[in-house]
This record gives sequence, structure tokens and C-alpha cells, in this order.
Amino acid sequence: MTKYLPRLLMLVALISIGSAAQAQRIQASSEAHQEIRQGQTGVYQFTLRSSDVDPQIPPPEIPKIDGLDIEFANISQGVSQHIINGSFSRTISKTYQYQVTGIEQGDYTIPGFTVDVQGEKVHIPAASVRVVEGLNTTIWTELELPREKIYVGEAVLATLKLYYDPSEIISISQARNPPFSVKDNDSVTIGQFGNQRERVVRRDGRDLHEISFQVMITPLKSGPTPMVIQSDLVITTRNDQPQRRYRSMLDQFMNNRYQRHQVSLYTPDDPIDVQPLPAEGRPTYFTGGIGIFSVDKPQLSDTKTMAGEPLTMTLTVRGQGNFDRLQAPTLAEDDNWRDYPPEEEFFPADQMGYTGAKTFEYTLISREPGEMMTPEINFNFFDPETEKYVELPIPGQQIMVEANPNAQRPKRNPVAARRGPELLPIATTTGRLVSTIKPIVTNPIFIGSQLIPALAIGLLFYSRRQQLRLENDSAYARNFYADRATKTELTAAKQAADQCDATAFYAAAQRAVQAAAGRHVAQAPESLTIADLEQIAHNRNADEDQLARIHAFMEAGDAIRFGGLADAQIDFSAEYAQLEKTVNALGGNR
Repeated sequence: MTKYLPRLLMLVALISIGSAAQAQRIQASSEAHQEIRQGQTGVYQFTLRSSDVDPQIPPPEIPKIDGLDIEFANISQGVSQHIINGSFSRTISKTYQYQVTGIEQGDYTIPGFTVDVQGEKVHIPAASVRVVEGLNTTIWTELELPREKIYVGEAVLATLKLYYDPSEIISISQARNPPFSVKDNDSVTIGQFGNQRERVVRRDGRDLHEISFQVMITPLKSGPTPMVIQSDLVITTRNDQPQRRYRSMLDQFMNNRYQRHQVSLYTPDDPIDVQPLPAEGRPTYFTGGIGIFSVDKPQLSDTKTMAGEPLTMTLTVRGQGNFDRLQAPTLAEDDNWRDYPPEEEFFPADQMGYTGAKTFEYTLISREPGEMMTPEINFNFFDPETEKYVELPIPGQQIMVEANPNAQRPKRNPVAARRGPELLPIATTTGRLVSTIKPIVTNPIFIGSQLIPALAIGLLFYSRRQQLRLENDSAYARNFYADRATKTELTAAKQAADQCDATAFYAAAQRAVQAAAGRHVAQAPESLTIADLEQIAHNRNADEDQLARIHAFMEAGDAIRFGGLADAQIDFSAEYAQLEKTVNALGGNR
């Protein structure tokens, strides 16, 4: 019995190893962003791996944790193949990813739990998450108005100021175009932003960067009005998270040192008491202008004219204010002149259209000859600084109107008019019969005159049909605009690659990826973030290589600025080929 004991122990060991291997045929792991900011979103995920079965399970519900908001995001699949000593093996992995939003600061543990995979109980290990101070203390916006009293219809030149702590935030870019909008308020319109300025200021004991923009805001009704400006931005911070399991091309340059966040900032919710224009002193024919304006002397198209002939008079209004609401000044009634509604044209002096000049071109026709005075012009506006109406009457100009000899038609001879042409005598013999009429259908001019309208109608019908389809079929419209935008950006990327311009190439590559993915969602392509693109790619069953390429091209902007990519040796031909594969995988290059 003793001599069989070693063999017996070896047999028991082999059976135990086999049982353990059978019991552990499915392996599990979990990981999470170890640190996320309050109000921001991180990632928690667990992975199931097996070489025997497909570890597919319904997404389990993660236990609720006070201070965290956990929501299921997506499932990704990976397959690895190995040949060891001539033996082939394959491992299937399924990764279940969740979005974790930090509600309250603190240290948290996402507890372990057990799932049932193909009849086998598999334990998912716990993971740790720390929620730190949010970005709201390191970046915010403020709105400054020129004065407390604002009037309905007034173009208000306000200043939007963005403050951020450069020790926390590396860079800021816009998440959509334009990045600014009025939040939940249809009684205020917002115009273009301009005159961007940057400086360093000292506030609350910190050196902060201040970026200010001027913006034109117009209130549309009186009364207390909330004036909250929403700013949708993408900010870049230093990445304190562990490196991703899959390294993209740009990881070689960036080493995962930076992390991007999409945030929405709001100015303080301080209602503004919008005043109606005063009734006292209001002109009978008010132009609607609110601001500070001046008027040039009217310019006549000629120093003299003829009765019944048109004459143009151009009035130029200069200054600053609500040019879009400034109506044409009225002309004083004058029986000697007939006038027509003027044509208007605005010439902005800044990108917001707050300062500039507006011309009104009147057409006048004199009824009688003689030495005439053009009609007076009644120009007026409201000055919000003095809170009073300003009237600037413009006197008429003297002009000589000559008699028009063609004003009356010459008289015709009444006898000749009644008689008409002399009649010929009746012919007494017949002449040779000839055919002088050709079939009109053989005339090239007739054929062309029939085909051109038919082609024009056909083109008009096709254009209108295309327009209606773009308006009524949102899916068709997204595909139409995505095709056009993707081709444009791929062309730009190819030109940049030919010139070895890394900055232009990766900027066009980012836009091409966003445009390709934009056909699958209702939001604007330029607003798609990496998380949005990942979700779209997962929905299209993208593999890990495709996800890595998406990450690579979307992170290229930061790599160029902070990682030295612009000076690196880049194989542009290979990069462009990868870009085409990425776009095709998203269904964007059709």
C-alpha cells in the first residue's frame, strides 16, 4: 500500500487541478477611474473572459451607492488567439462598461457581486472610486451689462467673462458652434460674439485666466427677464487616472497625460428689469432706432433731372445700436414729388453688427418742372443713456427739374390713321403654286424653346423635391449632410497629408470622424465627444482597433499642442489610410 501512495497522491492532485480549472473556466476582473471630479463622469467596468464559452450575460444592475450615480453604458467584445507549442487556443472577453457620476466628494467602493454565466457563478471583484472637488470652483462665467436699465428692442453690448484656474485646466475649446446660447428664454435674442481678450487677474487669492467676449443681446419684451448665458465647452486637464488598457497611436506622444471633459457653464441667474420705451416725447413716426446715431447729408444721383424721370436720394445713418430694427425715416408729404419705399443696406464696422452704417436709397419722381426742393426727412431715435428721444430733421435740397419733351406722345395724322394703307387691285391670273410654310416641329429654335422650359421645370421639380425631403426626412438629411461634410474633410485631410501639415491633417481628421458619425444621431456632428463616438461605434459593432483609431484621431488636437506631435515623424500616407478605415467603419464615406 505504501508503494502506491505517491501515485495515489499524484492522481488526487491532478483531479484537483482539473476541477479547479473547470471551476475557473470563466475569469472576471473589474476596474474604475480611481479619481473623478464632483459633477463629472468617469468609467467603471468589469470584464468576463473564457476560452470555453461565450461569457455573454444581460447587463447586471450595480448596487446603488449614495454619492454616486451609476448607469449602464455599453458592452464591448474582444477575441484573442494564441498558438503555443502547435496548440491553438482562443479567449473571448466581454467588457461591461458603466458611467459613474460623482455626486458628493468622498472615497467609495463599488462592491463585488456574483453573476450567473452559462450556469456558473462568477464573482466580480470590488473597485474603488474617489470623488474630488468639482471643476465648478476652477472655471465659471459671469455676464456684465453696461447699465442697470435696459429697454425693449435695444441692442445691448454686454461682456461675457470666463475665469479658470490654469493650475487645474490646461486648455479650453468649444463643444459646439456657436458655443454660447441663452438658456431657456425666448424673450431674449443673442447675436455674434467678438472682441476676445485674455489676461491674468487676481481673485480670491488666486491668479486666474480671464477670457472676455463682447456679445450683443436684445430683449424682446418688458418686465423681469432672466439673462442666463449657457457656455458648452471642452476643457483639458491633467490625467490622474490609470492608463487605458488599449493604447492608441497618440499615447506614444501624450502618454495619457491629459483628460478632456465636456462641461456646460451658466452665468448667475440674476433677472434684469427690462423697461418699455417711454411714451412721453415719442415721435409720430418712430424709426425704432435705439442707440447713438448721426446722419450724413443726403446724396442725389444727379444735380438736375427731368419731370417724370426717376431720381435717387441716398441717406446714410451711422453710429451704434440696433441697426437690425432701424426702419427707414419717413419723407415729408410733398405734392411735387412721388416717392417709393427705399432699398436698405447695412455695412457693419464690427463682427457683431453693433457699430456700422445703414443706407436708405429713395426713388423720387418729380411731377412738374421747375426749381424744386426735395422732400424733408424726419429722422429720429431713442438715446438709452439720456433716456430721451432725439429728432434730427433733414431739410430738402434744391434741384432743377427740366421739362420733359417726351412726356406727351406726338399727335398722329387723323386722316392717314383712318384710311390706313392703299388697297391693291384684284389679280386676274393665278401664279405658280409654291409651299412657303415648313413644319414648325422641324425648326431648331422651336425645338429648343420647348426643351429648355421642360428642362427648367424638371430641375425645379427635382430641386423642390430634394428640399422637401431634406426638410421632412431627418434621417435622409443627416445622411445627405454627413456625406457632403465627410468628403470635404477627407479632401482637406488628403491635402494636408500631401503637405505634411500635422496640425491641419489632424484637425480635418477630427471633423471627418465627427461628420461620419453624425449620420447616426440627431445632434450636431461638431458637438460629438469621444464618449458619444464610442457609443456610436459600439452600436455599429466596432472592434477594439476601430475604437483605438477613433481615440487616436479625436485626441490628436491635444497631442499637437502638448505632446509634440507636430514635430514628430509621421507617416501621413498610413495615417490617411487609417482615417479612411475609421470613417468607413462609421458609415461615413459612401
